[in-house]
Amino acid sequence: MRGGNYFLQIALRQHTPVSGALILFAAGIGSVLWMMYENIRLTGLIHGLAGSALQMTLFSTAALLFVPGVLIMLFLQFVAARQTRTVRIVDR
Repeated sequence: MRGGNYFLQIALRQHTPVSGALILFAAGIGSVLWMMYENIRLTGLIHGLAGSALQMTLFSTAALLFVPGVLIMLFLQFVAARQTRTVRIVDR
């Protein structure tokens, strides 16, 4: 999976601005902090931190497993849609 670190390495290798990577880093850290804040606000410190750790573990695992499958299914639907024939109305 590509993320901020990938874009940072590419930018450093090609001597281009690293702003895209920094934006991805900030978005990722911000979303994790917001999730932790909400969990702690709703349940308390101990349960909020434990729930946040569990959510990050489960969601990252699910993303690694299911996102490639969804992309494969979208590709197969595109291929199937490209192989359909044109419909012509004859009864007019």
